[in-house]
This record gives sequence, C-alpha cells and structure tokens, in this order.
Amino acid sequence: MEQPTTPAGLTTFAGPKEVRITWQASPGAANYTIKRATAPGGPFTTLTVVPDTSHTDKDVDFRTIYYYTVSAMNAAGRSAPSEAVKVTPLPQA
Repeated sequence: MEQPTTPAGLTTFAGPKEVRITWQASPGAANYTIKRATAPGGPFTTLTVVPDTSHTDKDVDFRTIYYYTVSAMNAAGRSAPSEAVKVTPLPQA
C-alpha cells in the first residue's frame, strides 16, 4: 500500500456563519485531515478528520478571513497538504 496523493480541487463555499469545503477523492485515502489558519502561511491547526470529501465548518466569524488545506491519510502515511484556499464567511442574514 502506498500513501495517498495530495487532494486536488479544494473548493470553499461561504455561507452565513459557515464555510463548506469540498475536494476530489485521493486514490487509497482512508480519511482526510482538514486544517485551518487565519494567515496565508499559517500556522495551520487541525480542524477535524473526516472519511468523506467534504466538511462544513460552523465555527467561523464573518469578520475573519480563513485559509484551509486538506491532506489524505491511510495506513501507509499522509499526503502533503493541498494548496491553501482563502475564504471569508458571510454574515448571518
């Protein structure tokens, strides 16, 4: 078994007080680690680990710009993180 490749196609959708993150599946991945920062270069902190190719972050502030990365994991190891994607949540309507 080889470690999975870096997730591609990371996309964010800003909603009222939430950010939805989606990406393409990495072959062989068992789960994905989502990290978040408030500066382009980090530091990035682990937000959650999920088995799917999407996650909704509801712990956000619409006055803050966030940067997200995703890495894939399996028993052989972890991929490099994806390129960081920038997003600003919308205020609650």
